[in-house]
Amino acid sequence: MLARIAPIAWRCNSSFGNVAKMTAHEPTATIALHPADAADRRLGDGDPVIVANETGRLNLRVVLSDAAPRGVARAYKGKGPKQQQDGANVNVLNPGQRTDMGDGTAVHGVEVTVVRA
Repeated sequence: MLARIAPIAWRCNSSFGNVAKMTAHEPTATIALHPADAADRRLGDGDPVIVANETGRLNLRVVLSDAAPRGVARAYKGKGPKQQQDGANVNVLNPGQRTDMGDGTAVHGVEVTVVRA
């Protein structure tokens, strides 16, 4: 499954992530799955999951969303590791690959597995 790592609408990184007004928007780190993808994995809204690849693993909670295309999960960047229960954020999933066009970071799209925690 491709994980699309996207900025949260109200911030693009972890700056000011310890401010209560910011954390109120997303108190728990989540991963959005299309309802059919979640059903294939026997997952429901709010279920804890392990999102992993060869680079790392992360504990998140499922949010069901028709806005997530089949086969693509969406996780937000912007939560600092210290704000997470397991001390990690989406950065642990980034293998450090570069894009074929522009030689930039490929952090916004990584391959992962999503399984029940």
